[in-house]
Amino acid sequence: MKKLNNKIKGFTLIELLVVIAIIGLLASMVLVAVSTARTKAKDVRIRADLSQLRTLAEAKASDSGAYTALVSADTGYDALVADITSQKAAPSFGISGTTKWCAGAALNSTAAPTTWCVDTDGWNKAGTCGAATGICS
Repeated sequence: MKKLNNKIKGFTLIELLVVIAIIGLLASMVLVAVSTARTKAKDVRIRADLSQLRTLAEAKASDSGAYTALVSADTGYDALVADITSQKAAPSFGISGTTKWCAGAALNSTAAPTTWCVDTDGWNKAGTCGAATGICS
């Protein structure tokens, strides 16, 4: 009769440690990717809110003939500004008389500080809102 070997085989400690290290490395790469995606999503939301502010400004100026009516009650202005601020971006605004208006906010995902700006002339890209001129540059 042949004797059977009843020895149970398993993984060694080194093999288990290597697998745990690989899983930890992969998990850290996923967390970095998720964090980057979250920051970019905040920037997209800031851009969308600034575009909505521009649309709101155009509608109010069309109704009243001046951009100064934008900050009056019941315009939705406060809600949009609060949403931009909640994304950790401080909005800036500029009004020049009754004919020019701009808004800008800092984006989060860029290495160098970048401000996104929208104005009544159709500017919708990186730039600075001129407080006195109401124009992005």
